[in-house]
Amino acid sequence: MAAIIGEVAQVAKAQGAELDLKATEEGVNEICLKNAGHYSSMYADFTNGFETEIDYINGAIVNCAN
Repeated sequence: MAAIIGEVAQVAKAQGAELDLKATEEGVNEICLKNAGHYSSMYADFTNGFETEIDYINGAIVNCAN
């Protein structure tokens, strides 16, 4: 997770935004812990054989990196 946040932070920096890596990691960890007992809509789509929005989400980050 830290590696992904680091990559997103690099893209953000290239776009002129600075992320506080420690605060971002802590925030993501907090969200994960609070929602550990829940299933995301993307997980439900995946397990039911539906297309997920992962390409759209990751694609937006990749497009910013180009």
